Amino acid sequence: MKALGVKLSVVCLLAITGCTPPPPPPPPPPTGSSVGSWSSYRGNAQNTGSLLAATNEVAVANPNGQMAWKHDATMGGSHPITGPDGTVYAASYDGTLFALDPATGTQKWAFSTTGDPYYPAYGPSPVLASDGTLYFGSLGGELYALDSATGEKKWQAAFTAGLYTSAALGENGFLYLGDFSGSFYAVNGSTGQVSWHQVLGDSISAAPALSLDGKTAYFGTIGGTFYALNTSNGVARWSRTVDGRIFDSATVGPDGTVYFGIDQSKYNGPGLPNTYDGTVYALDGATGNVKWQFAAGAPVTQALALAGDGTVYVPVDDGKFYALDGSTGAKKWELLTIVNAVSTPAAVGADGTVYFSNQGDVLALDPSTGSSKWSWRFPDFGSTPGGSGGGNSAPTLGGDGKLYVWGVNTLYAVP
Repeated sequence: MKALGVKLSVVCLLAITGCTPPPPPPPPPPTGSSVGSWSSYRGNAQNTGSLLAATNEVAVANPNGQMAWKHDATMGGSHPITGPDGTVYAASYDGTLFALDPATGTQKWAFSTTGDPYYPAYGPSPVLASDGTLYFGSLGGELYALDSATGEKKWQAAFTAGLYTSAALGENGFLYLGDFSGSFYAVNGSTGQVSWHQVLGDSISAAPALSLDGKTAYFGTIGGTFYALNTSNGVARWSRTVDGRIFDSATVGPDGTVYFGIDQSKYNGPGLPNTYDGTVYALDGATGNVKWQFAAGAPVTQALALAGDGTVYVPVDDGKFYALDGSTGAKKWELLTIVNAVSTPAAVGADGTVYFSNQGDVLALDPSTGSSKWSWRFPDFGSTPGGSGGGNSAPTLGGDGKLYVWGVNTLYAVP
């Protein structure tokens, strides 16, 4: 009775003073990334494409045609990443991975892979662990672990098919990735040994996203099946088949919602009109049930980005760029960049600014309206917007306010 009396007294006191209970705690932040670092393909293990920062003041200034530095290579490359000290890790498609000083662009070290002579050795973006180990795969089917401070190789493991997908790194130190033969693996980051693998049959080109608790890996296949696998043993928690191909990564929101886009293009035969379409899906991460879907009107072959306010940013292959409400799928705004020009996945700054590249230009958009804050053209492009090639990597945001992005054969630091 004494305990009950205490509880009643507290309730009465709240009623008399007009106090309200404290608000619920905020959702947990994405995992797999330090504050101010972009340590994997889409910034963190949930592939949100958003920068974690201590304040909202880390934003890329209008470059006004200027750049901080550039690093020339023989070919373009995959999306760069950054470490907690700002070091930029980037790879050229000629098979060279290099580490650059963020202030000057000076090369700290370089590592060359041994690739198949018929195609470039290096494929997906690397991922950086908290202990300083750098992991990356190659199109030749090799997985490497390097010391990020020196570039020295720790181990190398061979797989049966090309690794077109970046790995997701769990807080347990395991890597999760798929290969082009349709197998999905869990690999011990300390040794390179495979803990388990599942043969799924359909090629995997999408980097997996991890749930916030790290217990589920989400990814799709080119054949159109989306999987949620238990990261401890590879057993499917659920799977869902969609009418289209899944080329790029899913994104996991703080409430567990999983977002991804599909390509529904179809060749209907000689003399018949072809189908050119795509859809964005939002699934319940626990069950796989569809929460909403958005008809994009053209293929969605690039990864989505998820901002802190829940907005989902969608680059579409017909040149449009959408901002969607992550809860409902309702369109907030749309932007037509260049007709039929494929934009890269977006990067969202700590202040909400949206950055992406499109056929030779980097664009910075106001998140509320989609209006342009500024644009910057790659110097190794011509002066006319559009064209082909270049801008083939999504921008990466550094904690120091720089933006890193590939042009044709050059990595740029902006501003």
